[in-house]
This record gives sequence, C-alpha cells and structure tokens, in this order.
Amino acid sequence: MLYGQGTYDRLCSNCHGDNAVSVKSIPDLRYSATLRRASDWTAIVIGGARAPKGMPSFKEMLAEDEAENIRHYIVSEANKARAAKAWRSVADGHAARSGSAST
Repeated sequence: MLYGQGTYDRLCSNCHGDNAVSVKSIPDLRYSATLRRASDWTAIVIGGARAPKGMPSFKEMLAEDEAENIRHYIVSEANKARAAKAWRSVADGHAARSGSAST
C-alpha cells in the first residue's frame, strides 16, 4: 500500500484529492466501479480510455504494477471509508437506543 500511496500522492491527489477523498467535481475514486477489475483500471490509467473525458493516460510515467499499487491503495481507502460509515451507524443506533442521541 505504501508504494501506491506515494505514487497516488504524487500523480493523482491534485485532481482526485488527498487520501483519495475528492473535494472537487472530479470523481471520488473510492466509489468507482473501475476498482473491481484490474483490467478496467489499467485501461484508464495506462491506456487512456477516459482521455476524451479529461483523464490523461499515465503510460509514460507509470508501469502497470505501479498503476496496480495505486488501485490497491484506493481500495484500502475505500474500505476505511466503509468501515468508518458502518461504525458511525452503529454508534448512532446505540446513542438513539440509550436516549442520548443529539438532534
């Protein structure tokens, strides 16, 4: 994950946000269906499949294994986000049951 994070920070974070959290109109990669298949990811990041939509190819800057490391990093960040959301849901439910939920 460490390699993917460093490469993400260097090449992707300006558009897609720190820690893979988008704060702009650029898609939040943590919720991208493209993460499910390495071949889809590679087609975009290396092959330039979304160049017409503004996502450049990084073929000249990244090897395929580096692109895959970035994908693993983003999947890790997506899993952290899902876990945090689940934890908040459990905590909110507990607070509501105990009568200490704030409005």
